[in-house]
Amino acid sequence: MKTIKPLLLITFFGDIFSGASAGSTYVKLASALKRNGIEAVMVFYHINNQKVPDAIFIANKDNFINRLIFPFLTINKIGKIISTQDISLIHQVSFPFEGTEGYNLLFLRKYFQKPFIIGPLEEPHSLTSDDYARIYSRSKHFQKLEFRFMHSLVSLTRPFFKFMSMKNLKDSDAVLVVSEATKRHLIKINNDVENKITIIPYGVDVDLFSLSPPKINHEIVIVGSLIDRKGHCYLIDAMIDVVSLFPMSKLKIVGDGPLMAFLTKKIVNLRLQNNVVFYGRIANDEVIRIIQDSRIMVSASVEDSFCHTILEGMACGRPIVSTRTSGSFMVKDGKNGYLVPIKNSQALSEAIIKLFNNDILTINMSIESRKEAETYSWDNIAKQYNKLYERVLGNSS
Repeated sequence: MKTIKPLLLITFFGDIFSGASAGSTYVKLASALKRNGIEAVMVFYHINNQKVPDAIFIANKDNFINRLIFPFLTINKIGKIISTQDISLIHQVSFPFEGTEGYNLLFLRKYFQKPFIIGPLEEPHSLTSDDYARIYSRSKHFQKLEFRFMHSLVSLTRPFFKFMSMKNLKDSDAVLVVSEATKRHLIKINNDVENKITIIPYGVDVDLFSLSPPKINHEIVIVGSLIDRKGHCYLIDAMIDVVSLFPMSKLKIVGDGPLMAFLTKKIVNLRLQNNVVFYGRIANDEVIRIIQDSRIMVSASVEDSFCHTILEGMACGRPIVSTRTSGSFMVKDGKNGYLVPIKNSQALSEAIIKLFNNDILTINMSIESRKEAETYSWDNIAKQYNKLYERVLGNSS
């Protein structure tokens, strides 16, 4: 059988390794595909100050001009790759089906006569000013003004981009989504794509995020950017009840962002300085150590399309307390953790206290978390990609 050689086209603008741990997803996917006998060719728009082995870059610099002429640069670069390598299909792994970031590049399918796959897609969430500041803003002084301008611009252009995106999804050979919620969202706005949708979630590195015995302490960890959408304020409020029963309990907050000053002030006002610790943005091995030194991992998000940090906590064998969002489906309520309503500090505290009060429950949920996480190992995810590629190539032959 002929070896499958996909071209992974990564059109994300910016540094994919900044912020959330999801950033290196595409590199991990390519590595897992290689272990499963698929030699993927990674083509990035551009990555600032990062080295990715064997990656090909479309632009030498990230600037306005290169973004503007990105489609032309892409045709030129991919043309050279296809002329020298036996590429089986083109897989655009980042695709903004309701926004303006990146480009809709389905014309590559007709231009190069190759099967074209789009995804993995996530259900979109709202972009607030603090989220914008974390990702895009280059000027603190004009941050709010910049956000308002960009928000207005995106609002004006969204109908056009949405129309083009939906047309491209309809004309593609396959559409990948990370969850059932994303599939429902797509079908709601364009039911023509239902038959070509395949659900394949993101994976987790189960070797890097290794299993460790659960700590029978009273320590909680939350990992994520300090923005409204992540719900840190509700978890901090929940600590009032937790500390009243467990005075030595500790909440460890890993990550940084625009809300650092606000959350720090909130902790002082609630007199929780001895119970809440900020670690800021730290190296991955330190994140893993902090997770493994904690009893429980919490996700308090108000919105989330896919929560990578939940998977990482599960891989380490930690019970999960999470708000019920589109991105927390890997938590099986009552089995490997608890799902609680969003914006509900009391529900968060009750779930945490329940685990603090029961060591056997903590251990059992720890075991179940690791079991569930192993089903999301990158090797398992790569096998699902392999089946998809084979199906698409079979249909196009």
